Amino acid sequence: MQTSSPASTSQQQNTTTAADTTEMPYNGSKNHSAERMGDKQVCFKDIKWNLSKCVDITTEDSCVEKPIHIDLETCSIICLLIYLIQITARNGNGDVAAVNAFQSTSYNDKAVVGFLAFLIIVTSVALLFVLFKIYLLKRKRTTEDEEILLTPEPLRRVEPIYADGLIDAYKSKIADESRLFMDEFQSIPRIFSNYTIKEAKKPENQSKNRYVDILPYDYNRVSLSTGGEDDYINASFIEGYQEPKKYIAAQGPKDETVCDFWRMVWEQKSSIIVMVTRCEEGNKAKCAQYWPCLERETEIFDDFVVKIRSEQHCPDYIIRHLVLTNAQYILIHTALIEHNQFGDTELSLSEFHSALNTLRQKDGNDPSLLEMEFQRLPKFKNWRTFNTGSSEDNKKKNRCSKVIPYDYNRVLFRLDIEGNQTSDPEDEEEYSSDEEEESNEYINASFIDGYWCHKSLIAAQGPLPNTIAEFLLMLYQQQTKTLVMLTDCQEDGKVRLPRIT
Repeated sequence: MQTSSPASTSQQQNTTTAADTTEMPYNGSKNHSAERMGDKQVCFKDIKWNLSKCVDITTEDSCVEKPIHIDLETCSIICLLIYLIQITARNGNGDVAAVNAFQSTSYNDKAVVGFLAFLIIVTSVALLFVLFKIYLLKRKRTTEDEEILLTPEPLRRVEPIYADGLIDAYKSKIADESRLFMDEFQSIPRIFSNYTIKEAKKPENQSKNRYVDILPYDYNRVSLSTGGEDDYINASFIEGYQEPKKYIAAQGPKDETVCDFWRMVWEQKSSIIVMVTRCEEGNKAKCAQYWPCLERETEIFDDFVVKIRSEQHCPDYIIRHLVLTNAQYILIHTALIEHNQFGDTELSLSEFHSALNTLRQKDGNDPSLLEMEFQRLPKFKNWRTFNTGSSEDNKKKNRCSKVIPYDYNRVLFRLDIEGNQTSDPEDEEEYSSDEEEESNEYINASFIDGYWCHKSLIAAQGPLPNTIAEFLLMLYQQQTKTLVMLTDCQEDGKVRLPRIT
């Protein structure tokens, strides 16, 4: 919309000034009137609105309190603000001419919504792109962290301490709340970034690590001589004073890595093991018990037999004397001697009966070959213990003092039979030594591994008159379904088995 009025001109220089602008906000009403400027009424003539759809527009010729009526009912453009602009021109004679004009603002709501939606989409895409790049960068750093070679800070050089000055050096470092000791310890890096840990990170080896952040480096880890690829153990060589690979630092073995631990001890010929943790600390398992207790004396770990000879308790530590034997190594030599002395003793099924009849043949009053072999069995030197069967309380329960069950596989049973009719033989191994002394009873019987199942058979002596009750109770608790009697009740005028039915 524009309004115009004539202006006077002269030869002198014209001066043009802009008058104050009056703002007329749209208040939702259909009618607008001209505002007063100072104490004068602003007049409008020949007003033309450049609005294509605004049709009901009227103006008055007089300026005496006559408003301008503008009907915006049919306008598609929403007017927000209407500005009144007055421009005056002055010449040298003092003549003044004024030009008045209206300016309105409007917006299209659909265009604004579309622009905001476009802005939100662009911002979201940019943000997702940045987050994706950050994720890729972190993943790349995590994957290649162990392979990135960085320049490590040089280790602090610690001068060797002579034996004569050990006490003085200790006193100086322990002073001031062990400040020097702490400084030396804290100077050791937590991780040496220029060494890799690829073997420890392999999926097949991760279950052998007790902690995910305590792993051996590839360059100084201990490798097992297994003959295959499975040579990993969480242990590292440590240099001694002017001697490489003097020590081995190993994690406390887990239950599934005890055999690997003893293999390492055997292969590296380690003679002293210093255990710097307890088996359990703070209700957390720190180390599996890899040595036998005094009651059992012997434990077998794959091809290795570990015996305990003595145990000495001190105020702050325990000294145990253990003997490690490679059972496979000894077995090979034993088998060589047996083959050299007796040749091939394997029998086919078709030859078994004839060979048995040959062994049963007697020459006069001399015992048969089968009896001689049986009598030699107790004379073989063995490394298993039978302390329970040899105790004073149980000697009277043995038919023969030379036929006593081993401690490791003897049958345990309880006199309190309530609830034991469904006991599992495998659960017997979980009894503690204290429970065994208090609740378990002794019987001369041993578990034997079958062809298909562990502890599927029981070998027991013929019960004595004073052990018949225990014998029947054992059959009941072990859910025995078949009883094979290998002797008569009387043989050679001797009672071999009392009648139990």
